[in-house]
Amino acid sequence: MSNIIQGVKVNGTVYKYDYESLENLPEPELPAADSAVDVGKVLTVDDSGLPSWEIPPSGLPTSTTYDEGKVLTVNDSGLPSWETPPSGLPSSSGSDSGKALIVNNTGNPVWDSVFPPISSQDAGKALVLNSTGPTWGSALPTPPNNSYGYALAVSSSEGQVSWMELIPVATTHEIGKSLVVNGSGHVVWGNASGILPTIGSQDAGKALVVNHSNSSVWKELVPPSDDNDSGKVLRVNSTGNPAWSDISRVLNVDVLYGTDQGRALVVNSTGEPVWREILPTHDTSYDGSDAGKALIVATNGELKWDEAGGGGSLPDASGASDGDVLILMVGDCGSSILGWGSPFPSYDSYDVGKVLSINAMGELIWADPSDLPGTDSDLPTDRT
Repeated sequence: MSNIIQGVKVNGTVYKYDYESLENLPEPELPAADSAVDVGKVLTVDDSGLPSWEIPPSGLPTSTTYDEGKVLTVNDSGLPSWETPPSGLPSSSGSDSGKALIVNNTGNPVWDSVFPPISSQDAGKALVLNSTGPTWGSALPTPPNNSYGYALAVSSSEGQVSWMELIPVATTHEIGKSLVVNGSGHVVWGNASGILPTIGSQDAGKALVVNHSNSSVWKELVPPSDDNDSGKVLRVNSTGNPAWSDISRVLNVDVLYGTDQGRALVVNSTGEPVWREILPTHDTSYDGSDAGKALIVATNGELKWDEAGGGGSLPDASGASDGDVLILMVGDCGSSILGWGSPFPSYDSYDVGKVLSINAMGELIWADPSDLPGTDSDLPTDRT
């Protein structure tokens, strides 16, 4: 193995030497330093790639006793230099004791007091901001004499916080009166008669309602009734008042006893209520013409008895599995047919605790409750 390694580069020449003998290793050539001119300089590489003693921009600028308290910053020429404000700290003296370095209105750092002067007269005061700056003042306005019942409120005219009465002064003359807003927009004690209508013995059981003239009156919510009103219903008549009325008048449908027996009140195609049979008529005789037929919706939207499956017999059940039911199945082309099938997807012991859900494809699947929207608290916990 060779003992020759690459050495240092001196004055542009790269030397190789035997690291055991070190006979070919020259002494590094460093530039001479003059104590008179090179104090504070640093050894750096000049533009020619040679080592030399330099000051800025490669090193630190020279300094004197006049630079005490200054900081090293970059001047307008982009070179490092020792500077005072605004790049450094402002000068200070003994009179600046206790002051803090803050930025004044011109954007320069200065030594100034953070708080205004404090005296014994400022006890209990708070630091507030007035038009001339921060000062020691009362944080709250002085409460008036006999200020019981007063509260701090904002004056609508001046926008200032002041002590104001929330409730107007009341005396024995205000017994039975209520707080009302008068025409000037002030809260005052007003007569109850100005708010509520007069109450008499004939108003027992009545309620306070607003009539058509937008005035409050005492009125019965339910009109009086007697035996003649048996079976009637409460409705609003043409005058806008509640009244007991016969249901046939409410619905405008005549009830024919016997003829309409077993019929139900349904809404016809014109949106009017009519008495109609729920099921269409059919042959009730044994093995009659309607035997084995199913109740279907015809093309005109009417219920009728027809052959199961729409035109003959039921679908062949020879290939159906145990538990299959007759359901409406949709083919690949969107056609609807009746067929035997399972309304639920297949499941096994791995599906214990799962719930029936619809996936993004519109298929029924057994899904874990934690995968469904909401939290487990939204679902029943009893799975027994």
